[in-house]
Amino acid sequence: MHSNFADLHAQPRFEKKLDATGNAACTLTVAADADNFWVLDWIAWSYSGDPTGGKCTVSIGGVNVFEVDVTSGGPGLLHFDQHELYNASQTKNEALVVTLAAGGGSVVGKLQIRYR
Repeated sequence: MHSNFADLHAQPRFEKKLDATGNAACTLTVAADADNFWVLDWIAWSYSGDPTGGKCTVSIGGVNVFEVDVTSGGPGLLHFDQHELYNASQTKNEALVVTLAAGGGSVVGKLQIRYR
């Protein structure tokens, strides 16, 4: 990502958080980079059982740009391939943070993202 536009040919990168414990949030943070701004291509998650208060939140530069409730266990996938997810007022050098809320009880969450 250069000059504050999404470079569709940029090499995708992956992050994952697969080692959460029961009733713990999964948080992935892509550090701010002075030369880039981040675009999210997809989010994959799972809960080991039905969560209580399950939710996935995305913030860029400290601004929440996306939030969705997750109401059942098992895998889920959100693709943003036609409309990549980013903060329209974002500038370079802002962190990307994706959080899968704690599932409650002994429910374990897992989270993976692809970004550019």
